[in-house]
Amino acid sequence: MKTSRHSTRNEACTTIPSVAQNGNSRTGAKQEILALAIYGEEDARGVIGGTRSSFQTGRQADERSSMLGPQGGDSPGVSMNRRVSIVLLTSLLMPIGVLEVRAQPLPVFVAVVDDPQPPPLKPEQHAAAIDAAQNRMFAIAGELRKQHGNRQQDWPPDAIDAVYAAENVYKMAMARRDYQPANTRLGLDTVVTDLVTELGKSKLMTPAATRDGAALVFEVIGRRTAQTTGVTDAKYFIRLRIRPGPAMTEARLREASTTYRWGPDFLTKAFVRPTVAASYWDVEIGSPAAFKTAAAVARNVLEGFVKGTALSAAR
Repeated sequence: MKTSRHSTRNEACTTIPSVAQNGNSRTGAKQEILALAIYGEEDARGVIGGTRSSFQTGRQADERSSMLGPQGGDSPGVSMNRRVSIVLLTSLLMPIGVLEVRAQPLPVFVAVVDDPQPPPLKPEQHAAAIDAAQNRMFAIAGELRKQHGNRQQDWPPDAIDAVYAAENVYKMAMARRDYQPANTRLGLDTVVTDLVTELGKSKLMTPAATRDGAALVFEVIGRRTAQTTGVTDAKYFIRLRIRPGPAMTEARLREASTTYRWGPDFLTKAFVRPTVAASYWDVEIGSPAAFKTAAAVARNVLEGFVKGTALSAAR
């Protein structure tokens, strides 16, 4: 028989007795921690709040007992046991507070960056540059497979970095073609505004007022539209460069990004991933509806990135 979440939470209320009720502080503390793990901080607040109110009632009863003396309530020994139980429970719950500190949203600064543009190319020149970069990427990967085998996860770090660097050159050749038109650098301040608004809704990131206190910096460097045929195909794209801010090292970003696969492919792609030579991500994120909704999609994609790389765990 299925049980609703609300009925399960009500059952949890009845199965998490207070220390004042059962006198078992360690068991009660473990049950409270379990409730936090199952329901999350917000959903479990009512459960734990009810338990803590029981603790308060128990303390008030102890105070009345101490005024009445042995003839008017519990013995001094029982009152002392209750106080000791509450102290033990508090010490057991302290790690939860530590976890809450570590789970603070990652401060992110968003700004427009006006990158110098390379000389324009004709369509056939773009095609030739893309083909040349692709052939070079395949050649480097093939040579490294001969040296280290087909399992890339077994390759040394410098070999993996060389492959990533070659892939970056190939994908940046495509980015140069797609973002060559001058109108791809218009309206970028609006993108910043939309991103900051979306970051304000995130539990994993928070907009920083200045670059100085940011762990990550999102540089808005372009936006474009694409001709599509499918109703759900991404048509409106925003392009971001993700760099470590003053509160994070380049080495930390490279390390966290080593095994991360940027995606999902149908909405976003990475032109550059961090390497020794370039410690940043260069990505575009799209939406089938509008640039504003592309910013909303970006929040979800970037939350997946922060969570998948565990960047908020340690900086």
